[in-house]
Amino acid sequence: MESMNAEAITFRVAVPEDAGWLAGLSARSFREAYQAVWEEPGLSDYINRAFTPDQVHAELADPNSTFILLIRNDEPAGYAKLRRGHNPPDLDATTAVQIQRLYLLAAYYGRGLGDHLMGHCLREAGREGFATVWLAVWPENTRAVKFYQRWGFAVAGSYPFYHGNEVAQDWLMKKDL
Repeated sequence: MESMNAEAITFRVAVPEDAGWLAGLSARSFREAYQAVWEEPGLSDYINRAFTPDQVHAELADPNSTFILLIRNDEPAGYAKLRRGHNPPDLDATTAVQIQRLYLLAAYYGRGLGDHLMGHCLREAGREGFATVWLAVWPENTRAVKFYQRWGFAVAGSYPFYHGNEVAQDWLMKKDL
């Protein structure tokens, strides 16, 4: 567990017993991030499939995935998911790790917590020996794109995002450590 003194911020790795409340945090933070730009019923359909307690429990059980929880003043404020071993062809290097998810609850936007969470993810990736960190982001999510660019990520290709019967093309962004 890592702590940030000034903000009462801690990080911890999620465990299978966290699946229920982590599913709720995931659904809520995803909805808050996309409700203004993703039409219904598509948004709810995706959330209802991707963030069930059973789905989150299965992801927690995957040895190639790590959920990092950001806790502020003893309350969950956001999380990230690091995923190993699923690199796209453009990054077919075993020294790359994906930040598959990085979300905060909207109440914490603009408070620097995203920076704390990203910094923690990059330190963890470096500690594990990865040379590259990559992620996929919807190009229309300009808030996220600007955040990632500020952290030194650059567009390196495209990456499919599957939702229902549709496939969107996200940007694949990467950063060398």
